[in-house]
This record gives sequence, C-alpha cells and structure tokens, in this order.
Amino acid sequence: MFDISTIYLVSGATLGVATLVFATLTRRIPDTTRRYGVVTVVAVASMALAYMAMAGDLLLVETTGQDQSVARFIGYTVAWGGIVLLTGVVSGCGRANTIALFVAICITLWGSFAGWLVSGILELALTAVTIGGLAAVTYLLLGPIQRAASNESGDRMLLYGKLKHLLLLAWLVLMILSVTSEQNLALLDTFVGQLVASYVDVILFLGFGGFVFNNIGAFEDATDDAPSTTTGNARPDGLETPQ
Repeated sequence: MFDISTIYLVSGATLGVATLVFATLTRRIPDTTRRYGVVTVVAVASMALAYMAMAGDLLLVETTGQDQSVARFIGYTVAWGGIVLLTGVVSGCGRANTIALFVAICITLWGSFAGWLVSGILELALTAVTIGGLAAVTYLLLGPIQRAASNESGDRMLLYGKLKHLLLLAWLVLMILSVTSEQNLALLDTFVGQLVASYVDVILFLGFGGFVFNNIGAFEDATDDAPSTTTGNARPDGLETPQ
C-alpha cells in the first residue's frame, strides 16, 4: 500500500496541473476580469505548494497524535483568502461581511490546528472555538451574504449558490475529519484521515476554479456594477466602499 507522502505528492501534482490550466485560462479572459482569474490561480497554487511541502516533511510540528505539517494550514489561509475575496465580489456583500467571513474561517482553521497541540481542558476549549467559527461561517454564508447575493443579477446569484454549497460541504467534511482525527477522538487513523482530507481538498479547489472560469460573466457583471471612478469611490473588485 502507498504511504501518506504519496497521497500528498499526488494531490500536490494534481493541484499543480490545475494551477497551470487555470493560469492558461486566465490569459484568455477579458482584461477587466483577469484579476479574478489571478486570484483563483494563487489560491490553487498555494495548496499545490502546501502539499508538496507536506510530501517533503517540511514545517513539521509535534501534535498529540502524529507529527503534522503546518504547511497545510498556511496554504489553507492563502487559498481561503482567495475564495472569500471572490465570494465577496460575486455576492456584493460588502467589505465588512467579506472580512468577517475570512476571520471566521481563520478561527476555524487555526483553532482546529491549535487543538492538536494541546490536551485536556484546553483541547475542549479550542474545539468549542472551532465549532463556533464554523457556526459563524455557516451563518454568514446563509444569512447576510446570501441576502446580499439575492439582490444581484441572475448570473451572480447562481454562482454564489454554487460556491456556497461547495464551501459548506467542504467545511462540514473537513470539520468532521478534524474532530475524528488521531489528534482528537482518534476514530480515524492518520492514513485514512489524510486520504479523505486530500481528496476533499482536490475536489474543493478544482470545483472552485471550475465555477470561476465557467461563470466569468458573473464577474463581468460585478465589474460593471462597481461605482464610477468619477465619484472617487471606485472599487475594481466590486466590494462596497464606505461613504
């Protein structure tokens, strides 16, 4: 049977190929929306690099289970930053909601990681923080951000719906994996946990890129809806600028 490093290597190579494909597609889209393609490329590339670092046993830290690479969480932070940015653009939810979503995701990510480093009451406390972060992510996606998207064009509403379901499903699976991992409840051994997590990551980021490039018209609409530069409040990314 292949080992965990092989899982990381295959996942990294798959995401690396996807990065090249998305970079090629980015060159073919209009200049006005190309920056959104660049964000997608950076997000996927960050996870490709993270998996390659994991395959090389770089940035390892000792946890309550098996040693884990912090590279995955660094990659997640960059990649989810890109996903959140484009989610904010297409939904028109405004800067405050976009930042709130990113903060909630970071709390969930790093709270989960920190929970692997401790035990006892601290681990329980961090688990509660992580669940709270996930609850905040769910609330934002189903609450204010969804309400904002409902006021946008059909293309933007459709794309937001796709992104929302993809993100919620991915977060649910990753949270279950974190809680049942060898570092927490130990219901899954390291091999199975990493195999499923890697599969989810690949599906998530391939799906994200596919949604972006197959719905580039939604970003063209977001760009068209940006305030005129003559007002002095122009935002090229479609996010709201406080008056």
